[in-house]
Amino acid sequence: MPEEGDPKVLLPDLGTLKNLKEIWDFEKEYSKFEEFFKEKIGEKPTGFQRSWMKRLLLKRSFTVVAPTGVGKTTFGLVSSLWMERNGKKSLIIVPTLLLVEQVKKRLEELGGKSVLIYHSRMKKAEREESLKKIEKDDFSILVVSTQFISRNFDTLKGKKFDFIFVDDVDSVLK
Repeated sequence: MPEEGDPKVLLPDLGTLKNLKEIWDFEKEYSKFEEFFKEKIGEKPTGFQRSWMKRLLLKRSFTVVAPTGVGKTTFGLVSSLWMERNGKKSLIIVPTLLLVEQVKKRLEELGGKSVLIYHSRMKKAEREESLKKIEKDDFSILVVSTQFISRNFDTLKGKKFDFIFVDDVDSVLK
């Protein structure tokens, strides 16, 4: 019988091939994601970002509370591009209309192909077109403000997103 502290107590399948394929597939996917990140940003992800990437690939929901400058927004943008590349949908929520525009511009600079935005200062025809595209799921990455979420929650009701990134969570909690 294994004693406490023995790896077989913590990892009962250790020494078997049962989960090897899952582990191998995860490591391959993680390596591709890390290379994708480096390709987009020009440098390897930080330790924080690597940890977040692993959580994302494991489909774990998580919250990051960290000081300015550690790469939270960069992680969110690159992750949404990774999702787009893999045929998945992302929702990015930011606190202001100006940030909606800035995030869209940055995503397009990084190679985003189907980035859709909505904010109240758009021309009426543009807003209507964006709402139609949202209803038809005609986008890969949707960028909206927290104000949009509170005013148009029903528009998003029932929509499936593979990745939801809320930048500046403090504004959402207020």
